[in-house]
Amino acid sequence: MDVQTIARDAGMQPYHVQRLQEFCSQRIYRRNKLLMVIRASNAESLQWHDQPGRAHPKHSGIKAKTNEQGYIIHDGKLYYSDYDLQGVFVQAGQRLYQPLFTGNYAKREDGSVVGSPGLGEFLRVLNLYVCGAGKPKMFIHGAQDDFVIDETPQLMPKRTERYAIFEPDGTLRLAEGSRQLMLYYAEHGMRWRYGHPSTHRPG
Repeated sequence: MDVQTIARDAGMQPYHVQRLQEFCSQRIYRRNKLLMVIRASNAESLQWHDQPGRAHPKHSGIKAKTNEQGYIIHDGKLYYSDYDLQGVFVQAGQRLYQPLFTGNYAKREDGSVVGSPGLGEFLRVLNLYVCGAGKPKMFIHGAQDDFVIDETPQLMPKRTERYAIFEPDGTLRLAEGSRQLMLYYAEHGMRWRYGHPSTHRPG
């Protein structure tokens, strides 16, 4: 698939897609080639991008989804959809991928903490390369695959969600729904924590 198609179908800016393609294929992060899976964003949010001072990417304190117009009002400010990582993997050999911990933060019922708050090194480097210095950060938390407590994923996929896939050789793909993504993980030897798609959230 080409940059424009992925951008349209995944609700992303074309220049962000191009920079992500480079980030994965050109050894930007610690000289690693990466495979990156990103959940599709609300395409209506694109109209609010590049309006500094007026609109902002959602931050980790906003749990509600953006509306059909691509935004949400929170504390009197307008926010649009950020980009959500599903999983990031380092290419360790021919069709061999190791998960890269991107950072995430959660508390168990006993109060103990998993991960650490704030942007870790990977997210800082990713935002700087993809979004640019001084630009709004589109990646504001770690990958969903890393949001696990005691081997239990804390957020299940939706059955009909789309996922943009950025491969280490620059190939771009789109997975239509969690079933296609599950099969992709299996084909590439990547751990799938979410069970059968029939158990996933509707929508």
